[in-house]
Amino acid sequence: MNKIEENFKLLVDNIKRKWSNISTELESILDILPDEFEIDFFKRTVLNTYFKPETEKELKEFEGYFSSFGEMLNKTLLEEYSNVYSFIESSTKLIIKEANKELEYKRYKPNRKFSSKSEFYKMIKFIDNNIYKFNHSDYIIIEVIEKYIRKTRNSALHTNYESIGDEVKSIILVDHTNVDQRLRTVYSIFVDNINSLYQVVEDYKFMLLKMAPDN
Repeated sequence: MNKIEENFKLLVDNIKRKWSNISTELESILDILPDEFEIDFFKRTVLNTYFKPETEKELKEFEGYFSSFGEMLNKTLLEEYSNVYSFIESSTKLIIKEANKELEYKRYKPNRKFSSKSEFYKMIKFIDNNIYKFNHSDYIIIEVIEKYIRKTRNSALHTNYESIGDEVKSIILVDHTNVDQRLRTVYSIFVDNINSLYQVVEDYKFMLLKMAPDN
């Protein structure tokens, strides 16, 4: 379905823009780190780097940079859980609409056994019974969406945001050695989380295309 493909492309283009901005921010911080290097001249490798701010004021400035960078990563990740889930839910509704079964679904929803279930769960059960039969692999993806992505998105949406800036700052500044590597590690964890999230949504997109009435 063209609409699903178009919306998925918008979703991916959006995270690519954010990713580019975050990468630029990372490089900006790395470029100005007051580092000293321990070098193995025989092997021509850097053994360790040492974070050496010249003043207490400079230290506080970098603590602010590290804290803000951690917050940027965390808020972006939580935003993507929301964006991804919105795509999943709206695309699933589109499958029901394109199958001309919206009225039938409205009659199906009030079923008592679904009273405590999410809209996504209800739509999946309706589709499984009326439009497309899911296999075991499909249900593994559905379970990840329902039990992890949806719950993470809801938690971020309905609870007060908990700052992680100080925690990230403490991780990066452990004994003031190899701060550059720790900063990159924090960024790498973010990248892994985004990649994992988008792998699930891409797998679900392929499921959606199989469900589409014209396939």
